[in-house]
Amino acid sequence: VSKTLMSLLENWCTGEGLDASHALVVKQVPVETTVKHIEETLMTIKALGRVRVRGRVCLTLNHSH
Repeated sequence: VSKTLMSLLENWCTGEGLDASHALVVKQVPVETTVKHIEETLMTIKALGRVRVRGRVCLTLNHSH
């Protein structure tokens, strides 16, 4: 995971009052996908336990070198 993505996640979690160690980034989810569908899909991964979508961010990172 890139440092930029981790930094964005940590900053977002701080702003939302969440513990970043309990956060998960799910990439490449189509915009039209409902929160309910995302949560139901992630809950099929038993190791995650109960899952709640707390926000959605659509962003494009510039990968220029």
